[in-house]
Amino acid sequence: MPDKIENGTPKHLKARDDLVSAAKSLLDRAFKSHHSYYGLCSTSCQVYDTAWVAMVPKTTDNVKYWLFPECFHYLLKTQAADGSWGALPTTQTAGILDTASAVLALLSHVREPLQILDVSPDEIGPRIEHGLTSLKRQLAVWNDVEETNHIGVELIVPALLSTLEKELGESSFEFPCKGILEKMYEEKLGNFDLEKVYGKPSSLLHSLEAFLGQIDFDRLSHHLYRGSMMALPSSTAAYLIGATKWDDEAEDYLRYIMRNGAGHGDGGISGTFPITHFECSWILATLLQGGFTVKQIDSDGLRGLATILADALRNENGNLSHLYLTMLLVEAFTEVLYLIDGGELSSLFDENLKCKIGLSVFQAVLRIILS
Repeated sequence: MPDKIENGTPKHLKARDDLVSAAKSLLDRAFKSHHSYYGLCSTSCQVYDTAWVAMVPKTTDNVKYWLFPECFHYLLKTQAADGSWGALPTTQTAGILDTASAVLALLSHVREPLQILDVSPDEIGPRIEHGLTSLKRQLAVWNDVEETNHIGVELIVPALLSTLEKELGESSFEFPCKGILEKMYEEKLGNFDLEKVYGKPSSLLHSLEAFLGQIDFDRLSHHLYRGSMMALPSSTAAYLIGATKWDDEAEDYLRYIMRNGAGHGDGGISGTFPITHFECSWILATLLQGGFTVKQIDSDGLRGLATILADALRNENGNLSHLYLTMLLVEAFTEVLYLIDGGELSSLFDENLKCKIGLSVFQAVLRIILS
């Protein structure tokens, strides 16, 4: 049966044209959203990062004020009826992090309202109580602490709970997996010398908020890259909170992502920013693997995103040649053969495996010559 005709065009062709148009629109919008300095990111707003940014104070002309009151108001808007700040069916840890950090932010604002006078402490008090009740309820059934993929959770949660107890003036948190969490905390810290965080980049920079009051934040400024600590708003906020010297670049970074991130200025803060190369790669790979041809979606957006990736590879000593991976394989196998001949690895490889390695190197080189 022939396709229906709409405005002189077969329906299946019109649908295909609509898809191509939508793909081009996506590419163009993504490219136009890219900032030459701050990059590109479309990740959703996270309560955890928003709470830490809400706790950043600044003093100007001897007047102290909350730098991002929008973030505080965002927390008020997003608290759920059960007192939590939402819960995900796939992870209990996220709900605990969100609720604990949001309650800490509210406590900070009750202790020092500063310039935010439109919200009464009488309104915030019940919110804190409901939040604490929810947090204790979540901790009581927390069972994915060892499986969670949240970076630094074994450092962050103990620090959050300890800070909350200090704010409340009481020991409030007992829960079934507390012993497991404490063991994870001790094992994690046992692998690190905190002095080393002042030198080369360390994974601890992903969780700076866990070390407020424990390290000298003034000695971390060299780790900033375009205003951020590891592209994490929470760590960047912690840096501003903990340092005695104000950093305008870090402030500008947080201000930019609040205005231009997924929250679009409503106070919500993305969980990470930027993820430029992931965004570009994901969009391009998804469209091309989905059946679009380069010719179909050729546009300023396509060329722009491709250029961003190509420039990044060049700037980071990458290689755009299709033979690059072959070169790496040959280099690695040649080094292995050298070590085998020297007797260092001979006991690990039998004759059959040695033959396969040599054959792989031969075939790789031969294919390059023949091509």
